[in-house]
Amino acid sequence: MKPPEARQSVLDYRPDLDGLRAISCLLVFFYHIHISKAWGGQLPWLEYLQGWIGVYVFFALSGYLITSLLIGEERKNGEIRFGAFFLRREFRIVPAYYATILLYGLLCLTPVASRYGDQYNAGFWYWIFYCGDVATKMPAVGTLLGHSWSLAVEQRFYLLWPFLLFAVFRSWNKRLIVYGVALLGVLFLPTEIMNCYLALLLGSGIAILRGYRLGLAILRKTPIAYSAGLVAAAFALTLYRWAFLSAFCVAIAVLLYHLSAGESLLKRCLGFKPLAWLGQRSYSFYLLHVICINAALRAFPSKQLSGALASIAVALVLTVALSALSFSFVEEPFRKLGKSLTATGRRIAPPTWAAVPETQSRAA
Repeated sequence: MKPPEARQSVLDYRPDLDGLRAISCLLVFFYHIHISKAWGGQLPWLEYLQGWIGVYVFFALSGYLITSLLIGEERKNGEIRFGAFFLRREFRIVPAYYATILLYGLLCLTPVASRYGDQYNAGFWYWIFYCGDVATKMPAVGTLLGHSWSLAVEQRFYLLWPFLLFAVFRSWNKRLIVYGVALLGVLFLPTEIMNCYLALLLGSGIAILRGYRLGLAILRKTPIAYSAGLVAAAFALTLYRWAFLSAFCVAIAVLLYHLSAGESLLKRCLGFKPLAWLGQRSYSFYLLHVICINAALRAFPSKQLSGALASIAVALVLTVALSALSFSFVEEPFRKLGKSLTATGRRIAPPTWAAVPETQSRAA
């Protein structure tokens, strides 16, 4: 089988994908507001947002974008410089994550949060080595920095997937077999783990499939309105059965294709500038929102509707403000440093095969 064909520039910015990120991080935010009971039972509609599935949108996006970056780099340079690729990835995601761990530690030194010091000490090395999913299952750690579980899943995928799919084989026939085996393999994992890697692999599959005319022909037969409806239906089904999350992951993957295939009203709506702005800062937003929610709850502990609305508003404004600061003073400087460090130098592990460039989000 021929390698995927070139279609779009890997350097193109995709505001619609950042808009999708923004919606996902807001869903997660309001889910954590819901479980915190800050709303005092006055806002029962929060329960129906099912914001935890916003994390699985992040997974699908991550799979799509990381695979697209690899495919695009291979076509652009004729090879993938794996050392440089991983260095850029780590400079992109690690500094803000470690800064958040440091912030948690500093807060645990204050009187208001000193009772969490033992939990912080118990979980510290797990978080440092991206084992937050393991730490959350330890009674000594509890739920402190519990949302780091998703970062642990993604980090393992970032480290393993490029080698598994791209470094081992140069033939796209063999790569597609590897992809198929990986996709079937995750179906035998426990449901909770399966859905995480299923979303990542389905996103990757869309990045690969859209480079083939056959794949494009199949996907183009479904209008974007249908795929958006499929997402909404799968979202609703997860209200009743967690197992339907797999269907939601499939729906999101198909939607990602339609967003990349051409212009549409949905794509323009997702690219709305304030939404895209927040999406660019969604990583820091995700890292910091739990701290901000807890701070707002302490400032406005009322169980009345007015107090609940005040705590939600303060938490949201505080999260957006801190996310903007983190993006400007941590994320962006280190991202640029990573790019500058890998701009020149020896090429590492050069498999030479053609591949598809892919449009990318700046926040990838």
